Amino acid sequence: MNTDEQPVAGEFSTPLTRADVGKVENPARLDLHLQKQNIAELATQKQFLQTLVENNFLLPVDIDPFSFLKALLPNFASTDWQLRDELTYPIMARIILLEQDRYQLTGAQLEEQLLTCIDKDHLFYRIGEAGTDSVFMRSFSSLVFPLVLGADRGNISIMTRYARRHNCLSCLQLISMRSCEKIHGGNV
Repeated sequence: MNTDEQPVAGEFSTPLTRADVGKVENPARLDLHLQKQNIAELATQKQFLQTLVENNFLLPVDIDPFSFLKALLPNFASTDWQLRDELTYPIMARIILLEQDRYQLTGAQLEEQLLTCIDKDHLFYRIGEAGTDSVFMRSFSSLVFPLVLGADRGNISIMTRYARRHNCLSCLQLISMRSCEKIHGGNV
């Protein structure tokens, strides 16, 4: 393998060659950006997210996919439809469901993502409010549920473990239970 075929360190998580680097507008600048900013900041930057989409959803190697997924969640509350609808959700969907071989999230990570999305700060975020944008967080958090279940379809471990732990029979019971907890202050 000659040097033109070697993966570039600090670049994207799949084996890009030096010839592929031209597909990224300015990879050196992107790498420098990563060193200066934390994942939470990057997850809110439309330009960075657009670069990920344009480069086949390839995360730079120094970004942990699970940490990045968690950092994307606050974008669901955004009133910026492009950030929320065209960037955040498709990136999350690709990482969780379509790029399982590339990012290899564990069952525990998928379970944590699911449980986060159905907690009081996501699926039940400001529930009952009228005339606010809180519906965006609730709506988009609910869309993570089928992604995680789809990613876990081979072994159904996430819902089985959760159901056993909480003695609930189905996903609907799980959501109903969480809803009752929210409405009744945890006294279910």
